[in-house]
Amino acid sequence: MRFLASLFFRSEIQRAEDSEITDSFWEEVMVFILASSESDALDKAKEIGRSKSGVTYPSERGQITWKFVTVERVVPLENDMCSHADEVFSRFLRSSEAISILEKFD
Repeated sequence: MRFLASLFFRSEIQRAEDSEITDSFWEEVMVFILASSESDALDKAKEIGRSKSGVTYPSERGQITWKFVTVERVVPLENDMCSHADEVFSRFLRSSEAISILEKFD
């Protein structure tokens, strides 16, 4: 079976001048999962998240490290063959969430 999983990561930025670690922003990552059940898909999604956790790179704000936080949801896909314009994922948002998501980063 196919599933779509939503993984949440949080960035930690360490500024060189004071070594302070701050949370800067979050990333939601959607991944396709092949699994025999929803619980198997959840386990695989967590494994993917953990494998991507700890990625670090320099930026103008400081050293950024991405930490895996959670699998927000796992959604079974209704059919094994997707066609053009098939809806894969949708969710309802509060106005404040939509505004935040649409806000551009500096």
